[in-house]
Amino acid sequence: VMLGLNPGLQQVARELAADLVKDGVFAHANVTFVAHSMGGIVLARMLTEPGLLSREQLGRIRLVVFAGTPAKPTEAAAICANWGVN
Repeated sequence: VMLGLNPGLQQVARELAADLVKDGVFAHANVTFVAHSMGGIVLARMLTEPGLLSREQLGRIRLVVFAGTPAKPTEAAAICANWGVN
């Protein structure tokens, strides 16, 4: 959003979890996630943030694939962190 704040990682993870539940993804017996780049960061936060998903929902996840997802912040992310809260 120009000249405004973008949602933070925790908020995006909350929204993703809510959308997946609303759309019935966890009604399936087996769930697989494939995430790329920033999507992997959001997915990792969603899966590890307490209270976003129930034990039953987490138990349905059989496979998670991260492609091109950084395991630690990049130098560019560290520089951008100095410019804003997101």
